[in-house]
Amino acid sequence: MDSDAIANAAQTLGRRTLDPEALKEVIEGKFVDALRSVAAEMAMDELHEQRSSFVQKVQQVVSEDLLKNGLELESVSLTGLDQTDKAFFPPTMCSTPKVWPR
Repeated sequence: MDSDAIANAAQTLGRRTLDPEALKEVIEGKFVDALRSVAAEMAMDELHEQRSSFVQKVQQVVSEDLLKNGLELESVSLTGLDQTDKAFFPPTMCSTPKVWPR
């Protein structure tokens, strides 16, 4: 990491670097945003079938965002994919695919 990145991290993160919980919130938020934005572009089966593509896209989005804070992302791994049960969503957000007879 170069001195410009260190200066940028100090400037943009400030005192949060001294508070692990505050720093975690900032970084975790960036990951959650990246995961959601990339996942929104893919169906659940695509996420399973194209895991490496999904991970690469998330890594790219997060890396760009962290770089703004002078931070560098070393690696990303996907440990699991879970789909929220439809019971947790209002009926207007859940659609059931319709199968039409031929």
